[in-house]
Amino acid sequence: MKILKNKKFWALTIGSALIGVSVIASVASCYGSNVQSKLSDKLVEDENNNYYVAYEITNYDKLKDSEKAQLEKISFATSITPVDKTKNSQVFNAKVNDGIIFNKQTKTFYIKLVRKPELGESIIILPSDSILKTHGFVVVNENLKFVKINKKGEVQTTPSKPAVEKKDNLLVKTVVFSKVVDAKSTLSFELSTLELADEAKVEISVELSTKKVDASDTKYVIAPTLAKAVLDKTTKKINVEISNLAQGQKYTVAKLTLNGKEIALSDEQKQVALSVTKEDNKENPTPLPPVPKANK
Repeated sequence: MKILKNKKFWALTIGSALIGVSVIASVASCYGSNVQSKLSDKLVEDENNNYYVAYEITNYDKLKDSEKAQLEKISFATSITPVDKTKNSQVFNAKVNDGIIFNKQTKTFYIKLVRKPELGESIIILPSDSILKTHGFVVVNENLKFVKINKKGEVQTTPSKPAVEKKDNLLVKTVVFSKVVDAKSTLSFELSTLELADEAKVEISVELSTKKVDASDTKYVIAPTLAKAVLDKTTKKINVEISNLAQGQKYTVAKLTLNGKEIALSDEQKQVALSVTKEDNKENPTPLPPVPKANK
C-alpha cells in the first residue's frame, strides 16, 4: 500500500490512459536508468493457481553487477482495476521470495497479482525503485491464454500427445458370389469396417480354394482366373472378377489380404461357395470349359 501512495499520481494517470486500450503501455518513471524493461501481454499461472505478470529485463546481460544486485532487492505493487469504476482497485505487494519469482535464464520477473484478472480490467505494475518503469495494460481475450510456470519460474510446456499410429483395419461383413454368366462371376466382400493407414497404399489379394462338386467327377480341378481386386471406399466393398470357371467345380475363399496382412474371415464366410454345374449352361450362350478327362 505504501508504494501505491508514493506513486498515486502514476496509478491515476495510467488508469485513465488505459481505458479502451488493448496494447501494452509504459510510463517512463525511471529517469537516467540504464535498465530496459517490457511487460509481456501474456498472463501467467503457476502450479498452485496463483496469477502473475511477466516483467522482462531486456538488457539484463549488459547491466553492471551493481545494477543486477539492485534489481534483486526490488519489490512491486500490482493493482487490478475492475471494469466497473464504482469498485475499488485491488492491490498486492509483491516482495522478494514472497510474490516475486526472478528467472535469470529468461531475465524475467514473475510478479504476483492479487487474483485472476478478467476481461477488460486494467493491470498496473509499480516498481519500488525508479530504475524500472511503471507498466500497465488492459486485459483482452488474448491475454487470458495463461502461460504455465513452475515454482522456479520455468515455463511449462504441455507435452504433445504422441501421434497415434494409424493401422489398416478391415472387417468383412458378408461374402457373396454372383451368378455365373459366361463362365464368369464376381466375388464381393462387403465391409463393416474400413480404416486405412495410408489411403494411397491399398494392395488387396484374394486366393480361392477349388474342389470338385462330385466325388465321381474327374480328379482334375481347374484353377480360375482372378482379376485385380478393386476397393470401393464409398460403398465399402471389395470386388473381384473371376473367369475361367469350370463345370463340376466348387470355389470358396481361401485367403484375403490387405497390404500383406491376412484379413480374418469367419468359418461361415469361408464356407460361402460357388458351385458350377451343368445347369449353368442353360442360360449361358458360351459353354463352360469342360473338365479335362484323366488319361487311361
